[in-house]
Amino acid sequence: MEQASRATDFPIVASAAAEEAPHLEVSPGRKIAGRELGIYVHWPYCTKICPYCDFNVYRDRGADHSALAGAILVDLSAQRRLSGQRPVQSIYFGGGSPALMRPRDIAAIIATVDTLWGLVAEAEISLECNPTDLGSAGLEALRGAGINRLSVGVQAFDDAGLKSLGRHHNRADAIRTVTDAQQHFERVSLDLIYARPGQKLEEWRRELGFALDLGVEHVSLYELTIEPDTAFGRKARRGALPRTVDPLEDFFCSTREIAANSGYAPYEVSNFARTPEAQARHNLLYWRAQDWVGVGPGAHGRLTRPEGRMALTAFSRPDLYIEGAERGNCFEEADILSSADAGNEALLFGLRLAEGIDRAFLRDVAGRDCDAAEFAQLQADGVLEKSSQRIRATERGAGLADALARRLAFRH
Repeated sequence: MEQASRATDFPIVASAAAEEAPHLEVSPGRKIAGRELGIYVHWPYCTKICPYCDFNVYRDRGADHSALAGAILVDLSAQRRLSGQRPVQSIYFGGGSPALMRPRDIAAIIATVDTLWGLVAEAEISLECNPTDLGSAGLEALRGAGINRLSVGVQAFDDAGLKSLGRHHNRADAIRTVTDAQQHFERVSLDLIYARPGQKLEEWRRELGFALDLGVEHVSLYELTIEPDTAFGRKARRGALPRTVDPLEDFFCSTREIAANSGYAPYEVSNFARTPEAQARHNLLYWRAQDWVGVGPGAHGRLTRPEGRMALTAFSRPDLYIEGAERGNCFEEADILSSADAGNEALLFGLRLAEGIDRAFLRDVAGRDCDAAEFAQLQADGVLEKSSQRIRATERGAGLADALARRLAFRH
């Protein structure tokens, strides 16, 4: 997207050398818009950085991270003044490897969110983990800290595939962790990556069938994306990264077919659930262009305010984030999005959903309708459809959501 317009009363902190950030407050007398609200907590440390990962992560070398945990609590308090008082629907601990956090720090964050905003009854509180992060005692400790949904980063149930992805667990570790997680948590999801280097379609079909037979209620099934600033990206530029044996479209179609035959509905391009209740409620906040507070190094947030749709990005380096908390502002960037940019975000995420986008909501966000001629062409091509209330990608267009959003993009 093009550079968003700046917020006049929320100056940007561009670097550690910039002047100390102002204390951010809700402007007196202004009413905060009432969208649903979630909390994203980014824990940036991992025991190992995978070659395909482009998230804001750092190797965990056993240092004491108490200062970072404390800074997250301070950041939450500061952002409460921005979001206004409204109940929190969900908390998501991501990373990195948030399972490496001390359970008492996780419990303190959950309690602080409840004190500052209030959690809705039976709020979804999710945490990501790797198969070697936790044993049975660790899973029990997470549950005791307040986690009620676990997302297990399996990525592959094939030892050769795990090796190709640079993972530090094996098939047996993955099976054991998924099985143990189901004993401790009612809500369990697992992540798998397909179209891996050198992978054959038939290998993926067998692997996915095995994974779904484990009986978890939710799966996230992602095509491997090669990002330029990763080890895989550098290998790809050298021509040293093997391609998949079969076409990517075949992987995508087979994934949806196998999931459907096993009782998993695709409610988002890469996410499948056995029941509506099993859908990832926190991620739905993103896809439906609702609001979330992002805390932790490099975390992103979106808050709807009287000034407009606010895009917030925390300092990515943990030391700068901790220093920001001491000054009362952890933001490296704080922008008010233009109506076009806010509308394009809603398109980009909403077209990934099977339910599509509410037309009145999109018009309210963007300030206008999508280009009628462009939409008519996509409709004629059989990749988009609309009702009086919603627009959505068709089954034929489901794998083209990003391209469709670009075609329909609002211009400045």
